[in-house]
Amino acid sequence: MPSPFAKYLNTKVKAPKLKLLPFFHSVEALRAGNIFADGSLKLRTCPVFKEPLVYLFYGRPAYKVGFDKGSRGQGDLFYCPVVFVLKPNNIPLSPIKRIYPFDTGAFEDKYRDLVPPEFSFERFFLGTSNVMTKKLIKFFFGSNEDYFRGKTCLQKNAVEWNQMEARSYLNILHMVGTSSFDDRAYTAEYQLGSDVDLAANILAVAMPEEALDAPDIYDLVINKWKATPLKYMTYHCGNISTFHGALFSTIHEFLKKRKYLKR
Repeated sequence: MPSPFAKYLNTKVKAPKLKLLPFFHSVEALRAGNIFADGSLKLRTCPVFKEPLVYLFYGRPAYKVGFDKGSRGQGDLFYCPVVFVLKPNNIPLSPIKRIYPFDTGAFEDKYRDLVPPEFSFERFFLGTSNVMTKKLIKFFFGSNEDYFRGKTCLQKNAVEWNQMEARSYLNILHMVGTSSFDDRAYTAEYQLGSDVDLAANILAVAMPEEALDAPDIYDLVINKWKATPLKYMTYHCGNISTFHGALFSTIHEFLKKRKYLKR
């Protein structure tokens, strides 16, 4: 049964003409080693839904390192983000179990004050179809480009007063000024019910420029996976958290060149 949020989007957007965007899975470099070795994104038990899931973010490499790790210097590259970019048309509908407009794991901790206390994240459930994600982007952002940048096209009072779910989501989009609040708040979350084979689905891998110095990583990414390496710059004495901007700029340029963000 469609959630109130999904019902509202269905009344506002009929057939959004937006290009399907790639999917993203972001991890610390420390954890990326296991993914490279396995050649897949493995199911892991989710503490929120209490079942094995693979999590992806849609269209954006949403990632934020913890404050204690983010303050570390460049020498600790094992906390730098590594992002696996997946082909948009290769994720079949069958393993998609749920889609939400934000990171459900952060709902209680980070978004609770922006929505009525009676609401759970289930009121924002988008279903299992990519069409609903496109409707979300079309209505609240207007384009893939502005979705990537996190720029809503709506003012705070643009949603009818009785559409509490949509107004709550708009509150989240307009939230600024706190270090604990990050871009996972406005990035669509996909939950899959099976492992994801990277050889069949990988489009690109974003990582620190030093990562390709490892012969086995170079051979895997370029020769075996035939993926595009997206190297972002790190620098001496830079905090790990500062590399987030470099990562985003690198991926933004890649998506632009591939025509994913065309208005």
